[in-house]
Amino acid sequence: EIIQDLKNKKKAFDCSNLDFDTSQEWTNNAIKHKDAFAGIIANKKIQYYPDLLYVLETFEDTPSFKVNRDIVIPRTAEKMALCARPLLKNSREIFFVDPYFAQQAKEKKRWIDPFEKFLQIATNDGKELSKCEYHFKEQNTRGTIEYFKESYGRDLENAIPSGVEVKFFNWDPGPNEFHVRAIITEVGGIKFDSGLDSATENKRTPVDIIGAEILNFYKYSKYQNELPKSPN
Repeated sequence: EIIQDLKNKKKAFDCSNLDFDTSQEWTNNAIKHKDAFAGIIANKKIQYYPDLLYVLETFEDTPSFKVNRDIVIPRTAEKMALCARPLLKNSREIFFVDPYFAQQAKEKKRWIDPFEKFLQIATNDGKELSKCEYHFKEQNTRGTIEYFKESYGRDLENAIPSGVEVKFFNWDPGPNEFHVRAIITEVGGIKFDSGLDSATENKRTPVDIIGAEILNFYKYSKYQNELPKSPN
């Protein structure tokens, strides 16, 4: 059911560029290139290949099928982008969310450097984005459009690839409270515990895959249906 859902979306698959022998079944082709996969799942057992994962006997804790849902990484722009690469590479609607973005203009490089790396991956090979937004919350009274353009405009222009449109939303104080620091897309989401800003090599941050229920909460309850009053 999960595979079929992803197949219908046509957004979460990547071409392997492996040679495919059309005279052979898919399973035989997969076994031929077994080193390219963590595991191979099929709807029938094959006696000559006992390592094949039989679909009715494959569960979340099956070793070659198990996915680590959290990791701790260095808080550098390069490592953060590398961690987000699979998500960004397969997404066309991307929401960057960090309430602390733009808090201090003198520290803007900490947020803009990872942001630039994220966008480079998301638009690699000329891929077009249908939607890209950055949601933050300016705590200070200077959170105006004019201040934002003056303090961040030129740096963001240099960070955003040519032809890519990014909308920035400065959330008003009040009922629109949020604390998550994450990248949320139409195919999934990951949360950076320490935020979307970089730090020194010796600083580290936990990164977690956002579960489906929480992902839907953020995607549909907050950042799409309840847009803030003051878009920048």
